[in-house]
Amino acid sequence: MIYKDDRFTILYKNPKADLSVAGVPEWVSPKGFMIDLWLDNAKRMSVQRD
Repeated sequence: MIYKDDRFTILYKNPKADLSVAGVPEWVSPKGFMIDLWLDNAKRMSVQRD
């Protein structure tokens, strides 16, 4: 799932999601749950949990 506006992006990934349809590179295959926070096109935080 993705939320995006002019400056802020939140990307939520989970191990059951099919990321290929979202245009995500093949090497991105989370083993757990992940959330990435972006501000002004720069990743500011990434958290992963099982």
